[in-house]
Amino acid sequence: MKKITTIKLFGFVAFAILFSWEAKAQYNITLQIAGSEDSVMYLGRYYLNGTYALDTAQSKKGKFVFKNPKRVFEDGIYFFSNPSGKYFEFIMDKDQDFTLLTNQKNWTQYMKVKGSDCNARYFAYMQASSALEKQMKEISIQKSSMDKAVFDSKAAQLRVQNDSLKIAYIKNNPQDLLSKVFEATKSIDVPQSKVIYKADGVSKDSLAIQRAEYDWYLHHYFDNMDLSCSGLLFTPKGVFYDYYNRYWDEQLKYQTIDSIFALASYWIDKTQNNPLMFRYWLHDITERYLQSPYMGQDEIYVKLIDKYFATGKAIWMSPTDVEKEVVRAEKWSHSSLKKQVPDLICPDKSGIMQSLYAMRSKYKILIFWAYDCGHCAVEVPKFYKFYKENKDKYDLSVMAVNSAPDTIQWQESIKKHGFEQDDRWFNVNGLIANYDWHEYFDLDVTPVIFILDSDNRIIGKKVKGDNIEKYLELYDQGKIKF
Repeated sequence: MKKITTIKLFGFVAFAILFSWEAKAQYNITLQIAGSEDSVMYLGRYYLNGTYALDTAQSKKGKFVFKNPKRVFEDGIYFFSNPSGKYFEFIMDKDQDFTLLTNQKNWTQYMKVKGSDCNARYFAYMQASSALEKQMKEISIQKSSMDKAVFDSKAAQLRVQNDSLKIAYIKNNPQDLLSKVFEATKSIDVPQSKVIYKADGVSKDSLAIQRAEYDWYLHHYFDNMDLSCSGLLFTPKGVFYDYYNRYWDEQLKYQTIDSIFALASYWIDKTQNNPLMFRYWLHDITERYLQSPYMGQDEIYVKLIDKYFATGKAIWMSPTDVEKEVVRAEKWSHSSLKKQVPDLICPDKSGIMQSLYAMRSKYKILIFWAYDCGHCAVEVPKFYKFYKENKDKYDLSVMAVNSAPDTIQWQESIKKHGFEQDDRWFNVNGLIANYDWHEYFDLDVTPVIFILDSDNRIIGKKVKGDNIEKYLELYDQGKIKF
């Protein structure tokens, strides 16, 4: 059992309060447990991948009262737990003044509900399902002494009965959160694509058919999930959170930037009927691609800011905060793939001004680093080694830009690492420059490394020193395209 914790705030948005508590109502929930020896009970709930404690009540002869005149909860699956971790779940909906009466022998099986029709239906279902589960356990114990065909038949019958319970519940109570949960956990059945032929008009194009079916799947992945139901956010992680993250982390992993942006917009737009769902999806997806480790996916962040934030759809944010995000996204757009970097002119350690554009090479590497940066001390030497071994092979030049304040330490660090300046490797002091590159690229960490072509367009970033040789080799062979 976890104590209530402050939900982590994300850095890119002033997302100060995720949930708005309304004073128009209150929760007043009484839990009466006959035979209880617990002195305290906790009220908690699920949110995404965590559990959060919300309230505590002391026992008065097995009676626990949870009450707050100034707070109303969001719809979701909540739970009561004792200090030893024993718990049972219930549904929180618009009815937040109700009583649950049960017995210590079996909290769920003996449950009776007063004042909440939704929970009366929920526990009736749970009790019926538990009875079937009990029967399944009983025949499982007898399995070794039972004919296999008989066991399989009985087990199949119990599964059918259990499925029938769910189907009946959904049919009779389509608006209940439990029905939404049942639907959300159903798998998506992909229909067979129509036959696609190759150019000869005779041979089936199996690859094209697979792509068509997968594209259908990506556009229907959340079809069983009611995106207007924010209660799904407040369910065990296997209901919403895990399924949601598999889509972005696995299903879209190898999609193009344009495809991911199109799909992100497609699904975000479908959540707009529920302010809390819209807020969560827009914020999470935007943050996800701002922080993406994959090269170029930060452009999705820029596109989302432009489409939703700059057009006033992030209504939970103040105009000032929206403007900050729009300005920041504009800066990030400066480092997009294929974007041309402005000429950077800085003095080397001898005071001679060196120009990025004066470096006439097929490829250039622009490195922003600091002598007191531990990661720089690991990565930059790898780039220097690659440069020394491959500068002629790839017609390569490097501008290594100091970002730290002490020029003496900068020069000592150059000497320590052996970053010898020659006609193609230039160590320059970024503290003196023809423009504020730190502000222009919104750089707040080091090292930051851009790979440029002869026209100073960005053709690579977030490439590690161990991978630079393979990356440039593949790009030079035309195997990396944007």
